[in-house]
Amino acid sequence: MVDSDQILANRYRLILLVGQGTMGSVYDAEDIVFGRRVALKRMRYAPEASERIIEQTRVQFEREAKILARLRHPNLPRVTDYFMFGDQQFLVMDYIEGQSLDEMLSMHPGGLGEATVLRWSDQLLSALEYIHRHGLVHRDIKPANIRVTPDGHVFLVDFGLVKTFDPDSPKTATAVRGLGTPQYAPPEQYDAELGHTEPRSDIYALGATMFHLLAGEPPATVTRRVSNPRAFRALREINPAISPDVERVILRAMEVSIAKRFASASDMRAALKLARAHAQPEPGSTSQLLAQELIRIRRLRRRRLATAIVLLVLLGISGVAALFAGPGLLSLSSPTPTSFATSVVPTMLPTDTATPTPTATATATSTATATSTPSATATATNTSTATPTPSATRRRVTLTPTPTPTSTSTLELTPTFTDTPRSGGPRRTNTPTPRPPTNTFTPKPPPDTPTVRPTLGADL
Repeated sequence: MVDSDQILANRYRLILLVGQGTMGSVYDAEDIVFGRRVALKRMRYAPEASERIIEQTRVQFEREAKILARLRHPNLPRVTDYFMFGDQQFLVMDYIEGQSLDEMLSMHPGGLGEATVLRWSDQLLSALEYIHRHGLVHRDIKPANIRVTPDGHVFLVDFGLVKTFDPDSPKTATAVRGLGTPQYAPPEQYDAELGHTEPRSDIYALGATMFHLLAGEPPATVTRRVSNPRAFRALREINPAISPDVERVILRAMEVSIAKRFASASDMRAALKLARAHAQPEPGSTSQLLAQELIRIRRLRRRRLATAIVLLVLLGISGVAALFAGPGLLSLSSPTPTSFATSVVPTMLPTDTATPTPTATATATSTATATSTPSATATATNTSTATPTPSATRRRVTLTPTPTPTSTSTLELTPTFTDTPRSGGPRRTNTPTPRPPTNTFTPKPPPDTPTVRPTLGADL
């Protein structure tokens, strides 16, 4: 019997009893040599055990403790020491901060989130792969023996029922073999005839643990399942939100027949990864929030695209309506009440030739020629030839075209200047010489025809 504050092996001071089972107890303790927290696992034997059984147990447990001390895995606590105190055996392990899954279930009676449980299970299967490769079977996987640190890291603890497993002699039994916990123990753990467990026994226990975490209640014991198959309720019958793929993996792990289970922890881990890829994110998780945001963005894009299409359709309808509505629809100013206007830009290249006369008087007579052509191009050519006096001044000609609504005018003027002086001097006349006209009209055009106003001025 040990008590709190008692110092064992001159090194470990007991602080608190944190757990107790049929095969032993777990204490929170302090390593007074290194000043660190540790967990002590005390083995307990059945009162009816003979001296021979107890001795066999002691030898085998010491051997298994040495194997555990060599294990190094991120999801397993380190075993740092082993000692005897009277007739009792102790394992010294790292103390794991956090909560057990059993404690978390008490706070979430309806079960835990699927995505979270799948993440934890992947870590636990990684630990099982490791210990199975080293010839060990845990034999007591359950929520109370799984701890989660504050940062979400999972540890498989409490190796009190651990045993060595020899693949060449699977019936090798250990004297400390216990029954485990009924809701999570496979049938072979109860069978005295078989007298052995193996890695697939841990697979059953992990499947039953996942069942409890997701359903919020433990599965029916294997003895009830055998005696009354209807006593076993399917996982999705209890929690319909669970993915069908995840349920299939768990039910296969919990097969009563050991041959129907996954052959190894690696196989179960691979199956869970596939199921996890199809599982729905749990409410409030980062992945679910991201999925909701992506859905919102897609909906917003669809609304914007629909709005743009409607606007384009409306613009197209407006354009078609404008084409058939008449010339007044697109009028921007009263002088040009037409739907389409083509500006006439006359191009004049005047050439002045001067003759020695003192003064010159010019009289301009313009003749415009408008020719309707299919092209919307208007060209006016004004060529002037003058012979001014030595004091002659330059003349400026200004044309002001007015666009026509229905036809395109081509205006080409080739003026010829002849100077006639005053009082016996040469007199200047301005006579434009047009090309052969098609339509000839007077310089006073109607409102919808081009107007040409030659202006003669002097720049002094």
